[in-house]
Formats: sequence, structure tokens, C-alpha cells
Amino acid sequence: MSFLTGLRPINILSREPALGDYCPDYTNSFPDFIDESKSLIDNKLRSMGYDLDKLGKKIYFFNFDNDAHASSVSSSQTEISNDTKLLIINSLQDITTAEIKLHQTTPTVTDIKVWTTAITAGENYGYLIPAWLPNDVFLTIRETAAASPETISANTLQIYLTDASLYFVHLYKTLEIIFQSIRSESGDLFQMQAEYYRGLYENELDNLVTYYDSNNNGTADPGEMNRIRRTSLIR
Repeated sequence: MSFLTGLRPINILSREPALGDYCPDYTNSFPDFIDESKSLIDNKLRSMGYDLDKLGKKIYFFNFDNDAHASSVSSSQTEISNDTKLLIINSLQDITTAEIKLHQTTPTVTDIKVWTTAITAGENYGYLIPAWLPNDVFLTIRETAAASPETISANTLQIYLTDASLYFVHLYKTLEIIFQSIRSESGDLFQMQAEYYRGLYENELDNLVTYYDSNNNGTADPGEMNRIRRTSLIR
């Protein structure tokens, strides 16, 4: 499966809140910019010789294999590495009000991070998680709508942790495109912001470090965390 970043309009507004005033239709316009920048990044990585299906490490809580429950499902205890700081969520069903919770049970029951969102079937959602995680965590996702919570059907959830390096490449490229789209004249504030994010994008891409399954065994092994270089890769 090709790498995903889960970048959404809310992530862009979290970085640049003022864009909500300049782009009031952001819920409709930003997804197009997100898709455009993802396509540009995909093409760039392909031109460098990389197979997109081999990028990134995935630590799964569910891989479309969850059991059916009334309105809540919990993963088994999952061992987490220190280099997976992005949570990716995909569901095959709508969840009107989803509460996503990372938690641990030892030494005490503790919530590490909780998000609440509406989930649309087939969409991807990305969440940056705290820099520190315990070695073993659980994930619970539940429907919290006040009236008639939907049942979370079996085999509908794909949720995993991955490294966040490509997330930031995607975020910065999207912001560059957005600011270019709203500039009114050469050298205005929006163009300056576009150039600022272009610089961040170029720097992040030049220094990109992520897992790459170079031995084709289908998993990201410890020795496969590599710098992604802007040179053709011989496979």
C-alpha cells in the first residue's frame, strides 16, 4: 500500500489559523490542494527511483480485521517503537462522532492522547502523537453520538502508527500551493509565505529519513531506516 499522511484541512488550519479567514471555503478548496501536493510528492519520489509501496513503517492496531462490537472496539496490546509518531486512521464505514484513544494499562490505566472527530468512510485521517510513548499501548475507538450510536462493524478499521517525516513534506508543499493560490501580486505577503513553505518543503525533502523496504520482505526492518536521497535508486 502506498504511503499515506492523513493530511486534512484541519491540520492545515492548525498550522496557519489565519487561512480560515482568507479561504472561508477551505473545507471544499483545501482537499484539492492536498491532493495536488500529494501527487507532486509521489511523482518526485518516483522520479528518484523509489517504490511508494515500500516507504514508511506501519505498526498496526487494526488492518481491516477488527471484531464487531456495539459501539466500541479496542486493540490488543501493541508494541510501539520510538520512531512512529503519526497515527493513520481509515474506516470503511461512517462514524458520526468517533473518540479515538491511545491508552496504557500499566503501571496504571492512563490516557495518552484522545481525539474526537467525524469519520467519513474511505477518507484518511492523520494525527501527530506525543513525542513520548510507553513501549506497549492500546487503542480504543468508539462511537459517542448521543442518540443511537452506530455499531462499529467487523473488518472495517485500518489504524496504524508510522513515522511522520512524509507528513511534514506533504504539509509544507500543500501550504506553499495554497499561499501561491491566494497571492494577488508579486512579492506580497502571500507569496512570501509561499516561498517560506517552499523552503521548508525543500529542506525537509533534502533531509528526509524514513523506512524503506529495500530487501522486499514486506516489513520495515531495524536497519532499513534510511535517508531518502534525491538521486536515482538502483533496485
